[in-house]
Amino acid sequence: RGRAVAASFIDGTGGGGGVVDALRATGFTPFDVNFGGKPMDGKEYAFRVDEMWGRMRTAIKEGLILPQPFSKHGSRLKSELTQREYGIKQKGQIKLESKEEYRKRLGDEAGLDMADALALTYAMDVAPAIPLLGGNKPRVKTEFNPLDGV
Repeated sequence: RGRAVAASFIDGTGGGGGVVDALRATGFTPFDVNFGGKPMDGKEYAFRVDEMWGRMRTAIKEGLILPQPFSKHGSRLKSELTQREYGIKQKGQIKLESKEEYRKRLGDEAGLDMADALALTYAMDVAPAIPLLGGNKPRVKTEFNPLDGV
């Protein structure tokens, strides 16, 4: 929508692996995020998905603007964000309910697609992309110039 993309995060597990491969084959460089992988903060979170949801929760508490809860997409997202349960492991780590447990509890048609897609945007911090004048390739704005003083 008229903005440069700083990074793309794809759930590379299952069918997502093909999406990652297809994007790479066409010149894109997505980050392949394994939801069941190790978190960056292993002290607080059990898995990568737990960490992304935790970071997303923080963003929501800090004022992330979400779709109106009574709109079509807003009500679905609100449902997905508020119905997934979590627990605390013996080591004190936060552990989300698995998708299988979630579907067993709420029915096979219960999904987490929208919430997981939003959580993927919190996989890691990314510097904002700034489009170059006269082009559409992003670059990072910085004050560092390696040629200074040469």
